[in-house]
Amino acid sequence: AQQLEKEIRSIGGITPWAVQNSVKLNMPRLKLMIDRDRASALGITAAAIEQTLALSYAGGYVAQFTTDQDQYQVISEINKEHQYLPESIGLLHLRSPVTGTLVPLKSLVNWTEEASPQNVPHAQQMEAATISFGLYPGVPLGYATTAIEAKAASIMPPGVTGKFVGEALEFQKSIASLGILLLVAIFLKYIVLGILYESYIHPFTILTTLPVAVFGGLLTLLAFGGVLSLYAYIGLFVLIGLITKNGILMVDFALQRKSEGKNSFDAIYDACLVRFRPILMTGLCAILGAMPLALGYGADSSSRIPLGLVVVGGMVFAQIITLFVTPSIYLYMEKIQERFFPPRTDLE
Repeated sequence: AQQLEKEIRSIGGITPWAVQNSVKLNMPRLKLMIDRDRASALGITAAAIEQTLALSYAGGYVAQFTTDQDQYQVISEINKEHQYLPESIGLLHLRSPVTGTLVPLKSLVNWTEEASPQNVPHAQQMEAATISFGLYPGVPLGYATTAIEAKAASIMPPGVTGKFVGEALEFQKSIASLGILLLVAIFLKYIVLGILYESYIHPFTILTTLPVAVFGGLLTLLAFGGVLSLYAYIGLFVLIGLITKNGILMVDFALQRKSEGKNSFDAIYDACLVRFRPILMTGLCAILGAMPLALGYGADSSSRIPLGLVVVGGMVFAQIITLFVTPSIYLYMEKIQERFFPPRTDLE
């Protein structure tokens, strides 16, 4: 725990003075190692040595003294002034069953002085230590948890595990659920578009702009050294609503042209020409609106920079790619629809 505490202090973005360990090594301890070979040669057992130490330092009942008026218990222990001195071990002797002489205890043991915890907390009937930490303003919690997990994995021995609690645990749970919520949002978007166009195919055509935008947003976030924080996920949700309007503008116009009798190629070609300006204008409005977030203006802006980077990067990337990708996918989807979902005639 002390080594991990030291490693956490070295992580950038974490305030060193806020790192606290629940296990404090503030209790001096004397660690005794029995010379078992010498003790065995003298016929002295480890239990006899332990009993001698217990009677001398912990105090123990050895006998009872009875008088005419009362009874007294006899407690054995060394003088108080010697109880906290390691050298007092030299005052203790044990009788050897082999030689019958008194053997100094210090000749049977080796000792070292070390620090130990005053108490060891337990969790689920196992020894546990809690390390708390704080962050500098603007440092994402996701960055801190990832860095701590990497440090813990590199130094923790086998059999020792760790987990986050408190605010860090709640953050991890929320991040895990955001991925599922993102998929649910895309599915609901598909349902709405399917109802709007009365088609199973063309909602896919519109939603194909999402992978391009998400890739551009995450690439921008990575290029500027951002982390996938809660604000970055919010940026992905914003992209779902913003970027699909490009596909809606083109596909809606192409379907309108096709209903007028034009073939699929001419319909999507006209859509690209006519809808280019509205797509460019709405895209620039969204990019310029998110630019202050990406540049970090405003109070506590550093935490919202990932949101701005995801939105700006995704929109810029999608504005360039959508005009090439969406028409191609539209033509491909039209072939699939004509083959598997042919339009009904009046006789049908």
